[in-house]
Amino acid sequence: TLLCRVFALDESVCVNVFCDVKNDFWAKDYIASLFSQGAVKPDENKNFNPSENLKRKDAVKMINSCLGIIPERSAIDEDNKKNGTPFTDVPYYSEYFYDIIAAIQK
Repeated sequence: TLLCRVFALDESVCVNVFCDVKNDFWAKDYIASLFSQGAVKPDENKNFNPSENLKRKDAVKMINSCLGIIPERSAIDEDNKKNGTPFTDVPYYSEYFYDIIAAIQK
């Protein structure tokens, strides 16, 4: 909801694709808007899991998407080789490594 309001995303024209987000769920339209923006995607069971806590890696991915930040993998790899990884808790092989590094570089 917060991201939709901050980035003025239109939630009125979006379609819900998540199996676990029911039509009467209060944030259904906001979640659908973030999906249409590419900021969220269904898990392997086509669920959003709205009751689970948001993790840093997921928040960064969503914010980057709303800001239009696309990680430049080759530049990040080069910088990582030269200067090392800035985070000890974000391994290089993590699927969110590039999103988190791109967020701090912008």
